Amino acid sequence: MPSTGSILLDLRKEPRAENARRVAVAFKAVLTEWLTADEMAAVTARNRAEVNPHVCHSHDFCDANMAMDEAFRKVFGRPASDYLDAAEGTLDEMPWEIWNDAWAIFARETRDGGSN
Repeated sequence: MPSTGSILLDLRKEPRAENARRVAVAFKAVLTEWLTADEMAAVTARNRAEVNPHVCHSHDFCDANMAMDEAFRKVFGRPASDYLDAAEGTLDEMPWEIWNDAWAIFARETRDGGSN
């Protein structure tokens, strides 16, 4: 496994917002691969009806954390878990900020009818 330092350099090649946008697009693509068209439509409908902005109904149909991890693999070529420093037992903030931002972009856009 590459050192955490070299992985973080990969993440920092683009601004955080751009990385989050790329991961959000990949997350939507993964969900589209994993879910049926009816399930994706239900995610959108449920997100639009949801009053809690911290809820995304993609979790109703799959382990959306695994889908987001796959989106990280598609964008950065490695899973998000590679950002865990096993020796230190710590996480670098950057990948998890991108993870959370990407999730928020997807949830907001399915709620508000935007497209990523």
